[in-house]
Amino acid sequence: MATVKGTPSNDTLTGTPFADSIFGLAGNDRLLGLAGNDFLDGGVGNDYLEGGHGNDTLFGGVNNNPDIFLPGGNDTLDGGIGNDVLSGGDGNDVLSGGAGNDGLGGDDGSDILYGGDGNDTLNAGTVYVENNYYLGDSATDFLYGGDGNDTYIVGDQFDDEIIEAANAGIDTVFAYTNYQLSANVENLILQGRATTGIGNNLNNSITGNFSNNILSGGAGNDIINFGSGSIYIGDDILYGGDGNDTLYAHSYSRLFNGYNYSQDEDILYGGSGDDVLYSDVNCVLYGGSGNDTLYGYSYGSLQGGVGDDAYFVSREIVTAYDPFDGFPYEVILTVGIGETANAGTDTVYASYDYTLLNNFENLVLLNDATIGNGNSLNNAIAGNSLNNILDGKAGNDTLQGLSGNDTLIGSDGDDILIGAQGNDRLIGGRGIDELYGGAGNDTLTFGAIDKRLDGGGGIDTLAVDVSGIFVDLTILPNDRITGIEIIDLTGTGNNSLKLTRLDLLDLSNTTNQLIVKGNAGDAVTSTGQGWLIGGTSTVNGIAYNRYTSGAATLLVDTDITQTIS
Repeated sequence: MATVKGTPSNDTLTGTPFADSIFGLAGNDRLLGLAGNDFLDGGVGNDYLEGGHGNDTLFGGVNNNPDIFLPGGNDTLDGGIGNDVLSGGDGNDVLSGGAGNDGLGGDDGSDILYGGDGNDTLNAGTVYVENNYYLGDSATDFLYGGDGNDTYIVGDQFDDEIIEAANAGIDTVFAYTNYQLSANVENLILQGRATTGIGNNLNNSITGNFSNNILSGGAGNDIINFGSGSIYIGDDILYGGDGNDTLYAHSYSRLFNGYNYSQDEDILYGGSGDDVLYSDVNCVLYGGSGNDTLYGYSYGSLQGGVGDDAYFVSREIVTAYDPFDGFPYEVILTVGIGETANAGTDTVYASYDYTLLNNFENLVLLNDATIGNGNSLNNAIAGNSLNNILDGKAGNDTLQGLSGNDTLIGSDGDDILIGAQGNDRLIGGRGIDELYGGAGNDTLTFGAIDKRLDGGGGIDTLAVDVSGIFVDLTILPNDRITGIEIIDLTGTGNNSLKLTRLDLLDLSNTTNQLIVKGNAGDAVTSTGQGWLIGGTSTVNGIAYNRYTSGAATLLVDTDITQTIS
């Protein structure tokens, strides 16, 4: 290891194959490090520094005397092979990192920086100002990253130019000023007092800071995030632009002592494309055109726009305190959503009990939600693993439970109800409905004009809920009602059932047995079927008359009027 110092004149200084420290001092010097991890300092003057092999540190020179102005010089620094650190100092410098993961700093002056191969960091030259903010110098810098995933640090949008080749790595700009990404650069992170960040035609990642940001992705499938890792305070605007973009916003707002302290309100515009927009509280999200996905939490506003949009909504329950008596009370914060008519088929994913607003078609319950209600449109409503109550309201709706013991209500319209797993209750309501119980011991409400009633697996019941209903299985197609093991005529009284032996066998091809429940005033008729009475049977404490005919078994509540032969 050697330490080599020049003179105030023009020197040529050459190191050894080992780690050297070479100081040019004044003059226009030529410093050659050769092999080894060298430190080269050109000093004052227009110097040429070449690190050679090894991980070298090259410093072009700077004015270190606060009382005397001495220009650092127009230097040329060549890092060569290895992970080098090059600092141009004052003057118009040319820095070349060569192969390796290099760090290049232009400092003051109009500099040209070549990163070369490797994952390089190129700093155009920034100056310190108060409160740890940075601004660029007034000179024009040219930064060439070369191959590899390069990092650029710039302080002046107009005087610093980044040149990147296509497909030469994933590159990132840390901008201390308002900045628009140049061609072939992927990522942008705002620093200091920068407020505006704009992407290009690539798939960009753009991150804001604690300022009031305006972030725009432009074309491409972009990811835009106004803050990461901290709570940043500011009224931010994020534009996704063209492409399938992802936009994130994080606000800060809470209730305290009965008052609402909302630190900021962020606005996210997805633009065209199938965008994903995330926010927490007090944010406004516009999906724009395309099939967008919007995530809203606590209070805020979501607008999907044209396209088949998905809304994920949740609420927050916070404790506030009355400012007069100090007593606590709960406040429920929910997000507001809106859609225009005929703007697509939209779906709400709700983590709390929810009723679809106008112009929303579909609803999916998540997490702790148990109740889902439709609107006047043709809705599709899906439950979760809890015991759900789903009501389609008006329209031709499709309701589907999951693994809980669900209650599905079609209400008006021609509805399709699917119980899936669990012991479900299906009520078609008015209209030509289809009821499918699925697995479990389900109860299906009888409707005379229903298209299909299928109990599915388990011991299922066909129930009459009102009075004066005549269930005539003899005139119905064999596949209209299937998967039924119990018919309950109880309702509100005076209901009747007529069936044949074949009707019973068609109802359930697994048990070939039908139990008929009812009260006095109800009636069952099945004549000319060769029924043989076999005494009485007790099921769950209820006495039934027992009839058999071939493979068919019929049990009728003893309270019911029976005409059976």
